[in-house]
Amino acid sequence: MELRTVLGDDHHGQMIRRKLAAFVVDVDAGQARLLPGIRTPSAFTGVDAVAGERTKLTMADLKTISAAMGISLSATQLAQFETYYQTLHNWNQRINLTRITGRSEVFIKHFSDALSCLVAVPDLPQTVIDVGAGPGLPGLALKIAQPHINLTLVEATGKKVNFLNHLVQKLALQNVTILHDRAETVGQDAAHRQHYQLAVARAVAPLPVLVEYLLPLLQIDGLMVAQKGSAPTPEIASAGKAIHILGGRYLKTMPITLSDLHATRNLILVQKVNPTPKKYPRRPGIPTKKPLV
Repeated sequence: MELRTVLGDDHHGQMIRRKLAAFVVDVDAGQARLLPGIRTPSAFTGVDAVAGERTKLTMADLKTISAAMGISLSATQLAQFETYYQTLHNWNQRINLTRITGRSEVFIKHFSDALSCLVAVPDLPQTVIDVGAGPGLPGLALKIAQPHINLTLVEATGKKVNFLNHLVQKLALQNVTILHDRAETVGQDAAHRQHYQLAVARAVAPLPVLVEYLLPLLQIDGLMVAQKGSAPTPEIASAGKAIHILGGRYLKTMPITLSDLHATRNLILVQKVNPTPKKYPRRPGIPTKKPLV
């Protein structure tokens, strides 16, 4: 999915693409590297070292980038993303929430990447769970974009849970539940097991492990969306056994290209077609130590 057709070749579209062209997105590595031949930005400060142009993305740019994915953001929603960024930036000075901190990087690698889930599921169902939410992504970005959902965030790290509680209050979001717990424990909890219509996760675990975290939480016919980096085919192949055992069916992989950067992310879609056997998920730590491969 390229942005050129949405951004156009007028002055505004060219300006946004120049801003984006300074970065190649590599979310898994948590780094930004430069495209060959692209002039060097000054340590990602938002000022082009050669031309002196500002390269920081604005809320208007986020609106345009989102529109390229078929997502319409209102002024209120854009203001919420601005609050999200400012709160994340301020808290990250004190606790390690993310290695991605620059404004343009957060807009592309966090917000736009999280919103790309809506390419696979344009109309989110009522019940959504985000496992390993970290600083709230993709779950809270999806909640901002589609506020009707009942969202549950699962996070095992206490400091991140404190941030999530603060952020949800700051954004005045309703119907958000934050669980300070392990995915394996939540998956055996009757209040959450086989309860959700959609389960999402981003940069949490290899796919054979991730399906053991997510599939037990889904209703029959529920959908799992795993956000992965480039070349996920070997990971999908290794997860075939786990998907079958846990009651899932692999549907497809959707490549998502964020902007003209040629940085492709992939959404892996797995449907829940049979009940998950009661013994799954296994005790905390076991899925990682002994994945179902």
